[in-house]
Amino acid sequence: MAEEELPPRVIDHVFTSEERGHQLGVLARLCDRLADVLSEHGEGTAADQYRARAQAARHLLATGFTRQDLIDVASRFPSGPGWLHPKAFGFHVRRARWQDEVEGLAAQASSMATDIRAVATLREL
Repeated sequence: MAEEELPPRVIDHVFTSEERGHQLGVLARLCDRLADVLSEHGEGTAADQYRARAQAARHLLATGFTRQDLIDVASRFPSGPGWLHPKAFGFHVRRARWQDEVEGLAAQASSMATDIRAVATLREL
């Protein structure tokens, strides 16, 4: 059986320095909020990981950044507390409202980190 060919793609948009600054600001705010919520509910380790990422993003905003700085701040992104992962025991049990908030914020932050690591967006022809 022949492998299915992927449709050709072209560069749709290359991120500007201003857009990168905006992305870093959003990442910092999301990570700060995650850290606050997690800390309020005794999830100190996960809170510390997100707080450190927020501080790193703010540092880049204040001092400037290179392509490698962006990759570093957005790579090895915190995965959050163990209960957040689909393979965790009790993942599908009803959760508290704050846990749902953490899940949503973590998804947004992870998506922003993916965008920060990217040089450009692609689109299919």
